[in-house]
Amino acid sequence: MSYLILFAAVFFLSTSVLFVKWTSAPAETAAFYRMLFTCLMLLPFVDFKSLITTRLMTRYALLLSGTLLAFHFWLWFLSLDYTTVASSTLFVTSSPIFVLIGNALIFKKNPTRKGLAFALVAVLGGMRVAAGDVQLGREALFGDLLALIAALLIAGYWLVGQQVRASMNTNTYSFSVYLVATVVLCF
Repeated sequence: MSYLILFAAVFFLSTSVLFVKWTSAPAETAAFYRMLFTCLMLLPFVDFKSLITTRLMTRYALLLSGTLLAFHFWLWFLSLDYTTVASSTLFVTSSPIFVLIGNALIFKKNPTRKGLAFALVAVLGGMRVAAGDVQLGREALFGDLLALIAALLIAGYWLVGQQVRASMNTNTYSFSVYLVATVVLCF
Protein backbone atom coordinates (compact mmCIF):
# COMPACT_ATOMS: atom_id res chain seq x y z
CA MET A 1 0.00 0.00 0.00
CA SER A 2 2.84 2.43 0.80
CA TYR A 3 4.25 2.02 -2.73
CA LEU A 4 0.86 2.90 -4.17
CA ILE A 5 0.73 6.05 -2.07
CA LEU A 6 4.30 6.92 -3.06
CA PHE A 7 3.49 6.36 -6.75
CA ALA A 8 0.36 8.52 -6.50
CA ALA A 9 2.28 11.30 -4.75
CA VAL A 10 5.06 11.32 -7.34
CA PHE A 11 2.57 11.13 -10.21
CA PHE A 12 0.42 14.01 -9.00
CA LEU A 13 3.39 16.15 -8.04
CA SER A 14 5.03 15.52 -11.42
CA THR A 15 1.95 16.29 -13.47
CA SER A 16 0.58 19.23 -11.47
CA VAL A 17 2.67 21.75 -13.38
CA LEU A 18 0.91 20.72 -16.60
CA PHE A 19 -2.47 21.61 -15.12
CA VAL A 20 -1.12 24.98 -14.04
CA LYS A 21 0.18 25.58 -17.57
CA TRP A 22 -3.20 24.69 -19.07
CA THR A 23 -5.23 26.93 -16.80
CA SER A 24 -6.22 30.43 -17.80
CA ALA A 25 -6.25 31.58 -14.17
CA PRO A 26 -3.57 34.02 -13.04
CA ALA A 27 -0.55 32.47 -11.33
CA GLU A 28 -1.45 33.78 -7.89
CA THR A 29 -4.95 32.32 -8.18
CA ALA A 30 -3.64 28.89 -9.17
CA ALA A 31 -1.13 29.00 -6.31
CA PHE A 32 -3.84 30.10 -3.85
CA TYR A 33 -6.13 27.21 -4.73
CA ARG A 34 -3.28 24.71 -4.64
CA MET A 35 -2.48 25.74 -1.08
CA LEU A 36 -6.13 26.01 -0.02
CA PHE A 37 -7.07 22.53 -1.22
CA THR A 38 -3.96 21.06 0.39
CA CYS A 39 -4.87 22.75 3.68
CA LEU A 40 -8.37 21.35 3.54
CA MET A 41 -7.07 17.84 2.85
CA LEU A 42 -4.69 18.03 5.82
CA LEU A 43 -7.28 19.46 8.22
CA PRO A 44 -8.40 16.11 9.71
CA PHE A 45 -4.79 15.17 10.52
CA VAL A 46 -3.76 18.32 12.41
CA ASP A 47 -2.87 18.17 16.10
CA PHE A 48 -4.42 21.47 17.14
CA LYS A 49 -3.46 21.02 20.80
CA SER A 50 0.24 21.01 19.97
CA LEU A 51 -0.24 23.84 17.49
CA ILE A 52 -1.78 26.06 20.15
CA THR A 53 1.13 25.45 22.53
CA THR A 54 3.78 26.15 19.90
CA ARG A 55 6.57 28.50 21.03
CA LEU A 56 6.61 32.07 19.72
CA MET A 57 9.87 31.60 17.77
CA THR A 58 8.40 28.50 16.10
CA ARG A 59 5.36 30.52 15.10
CA TYR A 60 7.60 33.14 13.52
CA ALA A 61 9.43 30.38 11.66
CA LEU A 62 6.08 29.00 10.42
CA LEU A 63 5.13 32.48 9.18
CA LEU A 64 8.44 32.84 7.37
CA SER A 65 8.26 29.34 5.91
CA GLY A 66 4.68 29.82 4.71
CA THR A 67 5.49 33.19 3.14
CA LEU A 68 8.47 31.72 1.30
CA LEU A 69 6.26 28.87 0.07
CA ALA A 70 3.57 31.27 -1.14
CA PHE A 71 6.01 33.33 -3.17
CA HIS A 72 7.67 30.16 -4.46
CA PHE A 73 4.43 28.88 -5.97
CA TRP A 74 3.40 32.29 -7.27
CA LEU A 75 6.70 32.88 -9.08
CA TRP A 76 6.96 29.30 -10.33
CA PHE A 77 3.45 29.40 -11.78
CA LEU A 78 4.11 32.87 -13.20
CA SER A 79 7.26 31.59 -14.90
CA LEU A 80 5.07 29.23 -16.93
CA ASP A 81 3.56 32.27 -18.66
CA TYR A 82 6.99 33.11 -20.07
CA THR A 83 8.95 29.92 -20.60
CA THR A 84 8.40 26.26 -21.33
CA VAL A 85 7.27 23.71 -18.75
CA ALA A 86 10.57 21.87 -19.17
CA SER A 87 12.73 24.95 -18.57
CA SER A 88 10.63 26.16 -15.67
CA THR A 89 10.66 22.75 -14.01
CA LEU A 90 14.38 22.35 -14.51
CA PHE A 91 15.17 25.68 -12.88
CA VAL A 92 12.71 25.31 -10.01
CA THR A 93 14.05 21.86 -9.21
CA SER A 94 17.56 23.26 -8.88
CA SER A 95 16.56 24.14 -5.33
CA PRO A 96 18.70 21.38 -3.72
CA ILE A 97 21.75 23.33 -4.88
CA PHE A 98 20.58 26.31 -2.84
CA VAL A 99 19.78 24.06 0.13
CA LEU A 100 23.31 22.70 -0.08
CA ILE A 101 24.70 26.25 -0.09
CA GLY A 102 22.33 27.37 2.69
CA ASN A 103 23.23 24.42 4.88
CA ALA A 104 26.93 25.23 4.41
CA LEU A 105 26.57 28.97 5.08
CA ILE A 106 23.90 29.01 7.79
CA PHE A 107 24.22 25.69 9.59
CA LYS A 108 27.92 25.02 8.87
CA LYS A 109 27.10 21.61 7.35
CA ASN A 110 29.85 20.94 4.85
CA PRO A 111 28.67 19.35 1.59
CA THR A 112 30.19 16.08 0.44
CA ARG A 113 32.31 15.90 -2.69
CA LYS A 114 29.58 13.86 -4.31
CA GLY A 115 27.04 16.58 -3.46
CA LEU A 116 29.30 19.26 -4.93
CA ALA A 117 29.84 17.20 -8.09
CA PHE A 118 26.10 16.76 -8.59
CA ALA A 119 25.55 20.48 -7.96
CA LEU A 120 28.17 21.33 -10.61
CA VAL A 121 26.50 19.03 -13.14
CA ALA A 122 23.11 20.61 -12.36
CA VAL A 123 24.48 24.14 -12.77
CA LEU A 124 26.11 23.26 -16.09
CA GLY A 125 22.86 21.67 -17.27
CA GLY A 126 20.91 24.75 -16.22
CA MET A 127 23.33 26.98 -18.11
CA ARG A 128 22.87 24.81 -21.20
CA VAL A 129 19.08 25.11 -21.00
CA ALA A 130 19.29 28.88 -20.45
CA ALA A 131 21.56 29.17 -23.47
CA GLY A 132 18.95 27.33 -25.51
CA ASP A 133 16.24 29.63 -24.21
CA VAL A 134 18.16 32.64 -25.56
CA GLN A 135 16.89 31.54 -28.97
CA LEU A 136 13.32 31.75 -27.66
CA GLY A 137 13.86 35.37 -26.66
CA ARG A 138 13.99 37.54 -23.56
CA GLU A 139 10.59 36.37 -22.42
CA ALA A 140 11.84 32.80 -22.00
CA LEU A 141 14.89 34.00 -20.08
CA PHE A 142 12.62 36.06 -17.81
CA GLY A 143 10.57 32.91 -17.15
CA ASP A 144 13.79 31.03 -16.38
CA LEU A 145 14.77 33.76 -13.91
CA LEU A 146 11.37 33.61 -12.19
CA ALA A 147 11.71 29.82 -11.83
CA LEU A 148 15.23 30.24 -10.45
CA ILE A 149 13.99 32.74 -7.86
CA ALA A 150 11.20 30.27 -7.03
CA ALA A 151 13.93 27.66 -6.46
CA LEU A 152 15.69 30.01 -4.02
CA LEU A 153 12.43 30.56 -2.17
CA ILE A 154 11.62 26.85 -1.83
CA ALA A 155 15.18 26.28 -0.63
CA GLY A 156 14.54 28.87 2.08
CA TYR A 157 11.30 27.09 2.95
CA TRP A 158 13.19 23.80 3.31
CA LEU A 159 15.99 25.35 5.37
CA VAL A 160 13.53 26.92 7.80
CA GLY A 161 11.42 23.77 7.78
CA GLN A 162 14.25 21.43 8.68
CA GLN A 163 14.64 23.32 11.94
CA VAL A 164 10.94 23.62 12.75
CA ARG A 165 10.07 20.06 11.75
CA ALA A 166 12.32 18.71 14.48
CA SER A 167 9.78 19.88 17.06
CA MET A 168 6.47 19.37 15.23
CA ASN A 169 4.33 16.63 13.77
CA THR A 170 4.63 16.56 9.96
CA ASN A 171 0.93 17.07 9.28
CA THR A 172 0.65 19.91 11.77
CA TYR A 173 3.74 21.60 10.34
CA SER A 174 2.54 21.20 6.75
CA PHE A 175 -0.95 22.44 7.56
CA SER A 176 0.42 25.49 9.38
CA VAL A 177 2.77 26.44 6.57
CA TYR A 178 0.17 25.84 3.85
CA LEU A 179 -2.36 27.90 5.79
CA VAL A 180 0.10 30.81 6.00
CA ALA A 181 0.81 30.45 2.26
CA THR A 182 -2.92 30.43 1.50
CA VAL A 183 -3.46 33.62 3.49
CA VAL A 184 -0.46 35.34 1.89
CA LEU A 185 -1.68 34.40 -1.60
CA CYS A 186 -5.17 35.65 -0.77
CA PHE A 187 -3.79 39.20 -0.61
